[in-house]
Amino acid sequence: MIKKNTFWIVIIILAISQVFCSIMPAERPTGEEPTRAVKAPEDTRPPEPTGTSAPTDTPYPTETPALPTPTPIPSVTCNNGEAIWIGSQGFGLSCLDGQGWHTFTKENSPLPGDWINDLTVCPDGKTWVTSSSGISYTDGANWVVLGYPLDYNSTNSIACDSKGGVWAAHFKGVSYYDGQGWTNYDPAKLGSSDKYNNVVDIAVGPDGKVWALLNNSILSYDGNTWSVFERDKGFSEQFFFDQIIVDSKSQVFASYTSGLLTYDGKSWRKLEGRHLSQVKSMALDPQGRLWVGTFARGVSVFNGSGWVTYNTQNSKLSSDKIRSIAADGQGRMWIGTWWGLNVFDGKDWAAYRMDNADIVDSDINALAAGGNGPSLPQLAKKENGSLSGKLNKGTDPAAGITVEVCPETVGMLYSGASPCADNPGHRTGVTDSAGEFLFSDLPSGRYSISFKGQDGKWYYLTGAFGFVDKRVLVNPGETIEVGSIDITKKD
Repeated sequence: MIKKNTFWIVIIILAISQVFCSIMPAERPTGEEPTRAVKAPEDTRPPEPTGTSAPTDTPYPTETPALPTPTPIPSVTCNNGEAIWIGSQGFGLSCLDGQGWHTFTKENSPLPGDWINDLTVCPDGKTWVTSSSGISYTDGANWVVLGYPLDYNSTNSIACDSKGGVWAAHFKGVSYYDGQGWTNYDPAKLGSSDKYNNVVDIAVGPDGKVWALLNNSILSYDGNTWSVFERDKGFSEQFFFDQIIVDSKSQVFASYTSGLLTYDGKSWRKLEGRHLSQVKSMALDPQGRLWVGTFARGVSVFNGSGWVTYNTQNSKLSSDKIRSIAADGQGRMWIGTWWGLNVFDGKDWAAYRMDNADIVDSDINALAAGGNGPSLPQLAKKENGSLSGKLNKGTDPAAGITVEVCPETVGMLYSGASPCADNPGHRTGVTDSAGEFLFSDLPSGRYSISFKGQDGKWYYLTGAFGFVDKRVLVNPGETIEVGSIDITKKD
């Protein structure tokens, strides 16, 4: 699973809903990665002191009124007992079961929003979905929509407990749903010094303890008392966290910028290395092995004695940029990348994208597996399409401009020679004397567009607010026209 800063997600959703486009510069940072340099691959494990407990007389939680009994709403069906659920960024849900692919959007189902932040399948078999517009759950045929724990809060992450309740992490803290209503917890009033109350991830261990991850803090709740771990409260330094997970032995793993912290119930220790740089997703397989997905270094698994890494160089993984991971009951690993849903059974790989499957998007933001997962369908054969457009300088055509398209999202930071250079399946062309460009024989899917200006800088096509990459849908057998783009209007 992968989580986002919820405040920006709301703005991004507004941005991509606009029709018109603008141009933004893309900058290449120094070094191999689009962020800070990573540390050496050696693992280090210096012990850290344990955390402290928050005061027991904290005047939280607060309770919201009990919700009315929701009425199940029939919709598209999917067999939760043998499914893999796939969440996109703005295009809804796909579900793959033994009958094939199914699509859920706010148009054809009660799904409240198409931007999916997180998915989880609870012990009772229900799949819970948190989107940009509310929380809902389904048994595969009927939906119940709950809305938000608090007003104006998109939820980053959700986790089930053994009592049938669900914990939600959001921009204003943590909330618990017991089947009747929400109980809300504010991190700032539980002892955390984090001035931002954005809880980015949440997990529940087999012992029932709840673990909540803030930008710089870790909170745990044993049912009575909240404990806080952060700088000067259990940690000697400040960390920037992203993901948290608890294994079957209640050992905690929390990812930060250059590695993992692990907690055995007594002390924290570090795990660092190139294979653990910028971990964006984590999952445990049925054998209890920890799998981690990284921003740009593929996926790694701890085999008991060391880490084994899979990437596009040594495997059939479709992209090294990992957003989400899930394990099914067969032990197969489902890996959501920026360009494809990958499944690995320990020997063979398969990759499903918009050009070979009826999946809502090739950029996989969230995953959840039900039961043993589905049988794998055959890859579909789809006709390729084309993408064309025109670049202008005011009223004059912009001739001789380098244009590139790629099936992965591009942005202001990139690591290769150009924004698309390190993207699988990218294409490069040059505008003709009329300023026109054409990319023919493109596999169907959504493509980012960038071009190199006369100033030597790369720019990419964005949405209305100027910071959202606008991906253009190329349908099978169709030529998609993006129209004229005035490259002198750079926001």
